[in-house]
Amino acid sequence: MEGVQGRDFNQIRPLNIKLSVSLSFSGSCIASLGNTKVKCLVNLPKPSNKKIFGDSGYMNLEIKSNSSVHSSKTLDILRTSILEVFERHIIFKDYPRQVIDAFLIIQNDDGGLLSASLMGLCLALIDCGIHVSDIISACSLVRISKQTYL
Repeated sequence: MEGVQGRDFNQIRPLNIKLSVSLSFSGSCIASLGNTKVKCLVNLPKPSNKKIFGDSGYMNLEIKSNSSVHSSKTLDILRTSILEVFERHIIFKDYPRQVIDAFLIIQNDDGGLLSASLMGLCLALIDCGIHVSDIISACSLVRISKQTYL
């Protein structure tokens, strides 16, 4: 069985990463996982007046898609999933009462969107100099008729 990219379903999608792709942001990355492509942009932390987070810092994430395929509900679910990962991954004690603004632009989605987004955003944070606990590596699994594929 062959996928859209001309590869068998049991073959891993090629990964391509480009750092520092935007001069307008402190950290940036384009992550391509097969035909899925996301652009991740991060600004340096800045003071926040929001009291809801107490003394802790937090991340603000805005997601945009170049495709009408993604509903606002789908993008909200993706945003929540990503924020749940990064609220444990970013070392916020180093950024008390500060907000980290991040932007994710989905340029193409051919599967593996969450994986590409997590890896790309992690590398954009690192490119920006934000302290993180480690580098994120992510993949997706699919199970078809008792057969598991990466």
